Amino acid sequence: TSVMVLEMGGSYEDALLRSNARKLIDVCDAASNRAIAVHQAQALRINTTSGKFFVRGKAAESTDAQQADEQVIEGELDKRVALMIREPERGEDVEVEEEPEKPLESDTIVFYPDGSADAREFLLRDRAGVELLLRMNPTTSRVRIIEMAER
Repeated sequence: TSVMVLEMGGSYEDALLRSNARKLIDVCDAASNRAIAVHQAQALRINTTSGKFFVRGKAAESTDAQQADEQVIEGELDKRVALMIREPERGEDVEVEEEPEKPLESDTIVFYPDGSADAREFLLRDRAGVELLLRMNPTTSRVRIIEMAER
């Protein structure tokens, strides 16, 4: 019985990690699709401490700026999974400007009407130390799982 409980604990942690990853991918897809549909940039803001997130239209130069800044999507990631948002490391599948790497000034990711988005990586870590890295393609704004490792 104890072996079975230990195996189930690992399965639960894995399911929790993958569930948060799926929720993060889904909200990025929704923000991107909304930006394209309404022809207005959408800002996804994630509080990495509380796990709460929301998507709002990025206020444009318009007569109805209040409506443009209306909250559209909101939710919460599980607090048992740690989240870190960072700029992606230079690599063959990521185009990054030639500026020196700097820490993120904000936990906001902007999705543009042309289907592009800010380049970001999401590092999720469960309580057992298992990590899951998600990378956003800035050209297509699609998020994909890069690697999973145990520490």
